[in-house]
Amino acid sequence: MISRLANFLVSVAVKDTENSEEAQYREVYQYVLFIILNYILFFGYSLILGLLLGIPFQSIVFFVSLAILRRYAGGYHADTETRCLIISTSYFTLGILLIKLLNDGRFQINLYYVVAAIICALIILFLCPCDSPEKPIEGKLRRVIRIKSTILVVVFLALILVLWFCNKQIWAFAFVVGLFIETGLIVTGTIKFRKGKLYSHINNTKE
Repeated sequence: MISRLANFLVSVAVKDTENSEEAQYREVYQYVLFIILNYILFFGYSLILGLLLGIPFQSIVFFVSLAILRRYAGGYHADTETRCLIISTSYFTLGILLIKLLNDGRFQINLYYVVAAIICALIILFLCPCDSPEKPIEGKLRRVIRIKSTILVVVFLALILVLWFCNKQIWAFAFVVGLFIETGLIVTGTIKFRKGKLYSHINNTKE
């Protein structure tokens, strides 16, 4: 698994001694490397799948837009690394397949996609940033992340509109799909977080 690879690489790079200053930051190094390896893995997967389907550049646009949005707006987090890998692979595959279907003319291109993008953007702005039970976001950090998420969503909407009216709908659709997938992730993530808080409150009340 990716976490094991990250742990192995850090153990090679950082001496396992109590007196080593770097050893104190082992967990930080492992976490950062884990995130980087995840990005590399799914970027490579998106690129390869895009190449196989004949839409490599649109796949990269989709990956970048979704990765950036998820980085700031947040979304559903699986309970285990294996589930995370399966779910992440599923939604990247779904997004790229949707772009491929549109590229092949399976769906009629119209302004409804722009309307859908605006609706998705509003949902993201309303729910972001999405908390997780392990790392709730509060105070100033929450405001900062919300501002960054808002800027990103507005920029993506502007790009969609510009590309759409420049007759580059297939490129615009890559951003639309990114917003669509992120909406699903942030909605399910919010539901999971609120259910967790509800169950925690019920258990505390019983005690």
